[in-house]
Amino acid sequence: MFDNEEIGIPCPECGHETSKPVAWVKANDELPCRRCGTAIVLENEKHLLTIEQVAQNMTKLRRSLAKFHRNARGTRWHP
Repeated sequence: MFDNEEIGIPCPECGHETSKPVAWVKANDELPCRRCGTAIVLENEKHLLTIEQVAQNMTKLRRSLAKFHRNARGTRWHP
């Protein structure tokens, strides 16, 4: 669902942030920093948990919006 979304990965040494797609983060263990060359070890388990939490929250939001939309169709606004 979010595989094409970009995720920012900060370098622990210089702070430079590199963006990579979620699918790339899932498939790799480390990323060389473009600024200082430090090998950034990707904590995939941590990143994947965050991605899963975001996906769950998006699903909840879609359900809430759909429910709101269904309820709003039956009411009229009176100024």
